[in-house]
Amino acid sequence: NMAACSPVVVDDFVFVVTANGVDENHINIPPPQAPSFIALSKESGKLLWKYQAEGKLIGRVAIDERAIYFGAGDGYVYSVDTSTGLLKWRSRTGAAIEASPVLVAEKVLVASFDNFVYALSRTHGDRIWKRRLENRIAAAPIVEGDACLVAPLRGDYVAVLLNSGGRRVNSFRL
Repeated sequence: NMAACSPVVVDDFVFVVTANGVDENHINIPPPQAPSFIALSKESGKLLWKYQAEGKLIGRVAIDERAIYFGAGDGYVYSVDTSTGLLKWRSRTGAAIEASPVLVAEKVLVASFDNFVYALSRTHGDRIWKRRLENRIAAAPIVEGDACLVAPLRGDYVAVLLNSGGRRVNSFRL
């Protein structure tokens, strides 16, 4: 398979989503030994670690000083240690995730194909809130202050949610 998004360079690391995961029929992992996510040395290009998620990775990752966060086609949001590549936590949503996660304060915001936006704790992956919209969501929330703008697929509107509690405060028809 190929890379699913642009590599991300942070400090001495280059992080790459390889797009390896279950095939289009959701049966096989072609090839199963290939990782879905890798970290390379920025200086040498040497492989530092690799991680294999259960589902295909599509969106860009979010990174802070503690971890890398990404959603996968298996419906989980993953948090992986940036230095070691070891899993810190994973948290289940109701369906595949193609949208890139967004970091806000101590939360990870992620949109899922189950029509929900989730706010998870960066530390443990515990769900802080979730908010249902009328259609599947494949795009990352756009954050400004304590609000985020979410645009569902096949919808003629965008919704504004509060990051602090997930309350829907407005909708705009397009």
